[in-house]
Amino acid sequence: MVASVARQRPVAVLTNNGPLMAQAIPRIIPALFPALENRVLCSGMLGGRKPQVDVYAQALARLGARAAATLFVDDLFVNVQGARRAGLHADTVRDARSMRRVLVRYGLLGSG
Repeated sequence: MVASVARQRPVAVLTNNGPLMAQAIPRIIPALFPALENRVLCSGMLGGRKPQVDVYAQALARLGARAAATLFVDDLFVNVQGARRAGLHADTVRDARSMRRVLVRYGLLGSG
C-alpha cells in the first residue's frame, strides 16, 4: 500500500530509532527504495524524540513539506497526538487493515 502511495506522492519515515535503523531500512523494506532515499529521519538527529512538536517541525523542514499537506501515521497514539499538535494530519495505524482505512480516507488509495 505504501509503495502504491509512493508512486504518486513523496513518502518518508520518522523514527525514534537511531541512525543504524536509517541504514538498515533499505534492507528491511527494499520495495520502498528509491522512494525513501534520503527520506528516513531519526528523531535524535532532529533534536528530540516523537511526540515532541519540534521534531515534526524539523522533519517537515528537512523534507520541504507543509504540515497541512502531510499525513503522519504511527502505531502509538501519543506520537499521533504530537503530530496533530504540529499541524499534521495524523492517525493511528497498527496493521494492514487500519493502514488501508486511513489511506482510503485521505484519498491516497482506492477503496477497491
